[in-house]
Amino acid sequence: MAVAYWGKDGAKHTGIANRVPSDRENVRIICDLNSGACNPRAIRKLLELGYEVKTLDHLHAKVWIGETSVILGSANASTSGLADERQLGSNIEAALLVQDPNLAQVLRTWFDGMWCDNNRTATIDDACLREAEKVWKRRRKVRRARPPKKPPERLTRKRSELRKRLVGMVTDAGVELWRSDDSPDITLRAVRRCQENAAWLQEYETFVVSGSDEEAGWKRRINPLFGRNVRERIGAKIGKRGMDAGKSDVIGSYTELHPGE
Repeated sequence: MAVAYWGKDGAKHTGIANRVPSDRENVRIICDLNSGACNPRAIRKLLELGYEVKTLDHLHAKVWIGETSVILGSANASTSGLADERQLGSNIEAALLVQDPNLAQVLRTWFDGMWCDNNRTATIDDACLREAEKVWKRRRKVRRARPPKKPPERLTRKRSELRKRLVGMVTDAGVELWRSDDSPDITLRAVRRCQENAAWLQEYETFVVSGSDEEAGWKRRINPLFGRNVRERIGAKIGKRGMDAGKSDVIGSYTELHPGE
């Protein structure tokens, strides 16, 4: 099994906790114990059951390899991954069972390559588990302390049309500037030209200011479109240096463009 993250009762949910000792000898497991997302207690339980377990940093696979079949899916060996999706806290997962001896052999070769790579894959001992427990506890504290993310406010049809109009005006200004002068700060100058239009400026402020969301959140939903649309219309590439619009401007900063490259 190349399964990155194991949770509480992972051995139980996978069914391997109930195997007789003789059926555990040919089972090997690779996880990512050092990630902070793999419960050290679950791995300790696997070792106590007699399973061979190693850890590989940055493993993210969920691959189950049998003699003639394989399971490829999204679920980790955890309650949220393997429990009934109707239960509280369970994820909606998907997996594919493939009955193919040739594929099983290919994946065993892939697995063996990781298992035998001593430079990347390590055997898990008590010292390794103790260090993993420290990382696990730190990660739990951070997750508990982090406030839940507020979902972004839905972009209404009216606001969508407003964004389209604002971006269109900047794009038209950028194309006009490019035809007369191909200097690299086209987007910046196009926005500044639009800012001279009191109606455009008023509409921009209407778009980015919302009583139910942060102003910066709405800016992120329109500002990147200015440069992107100008680039697409004039066929420009992004340069290495950035162009700062200044603190007094409505817009923060823009990327230098190299038109015609």
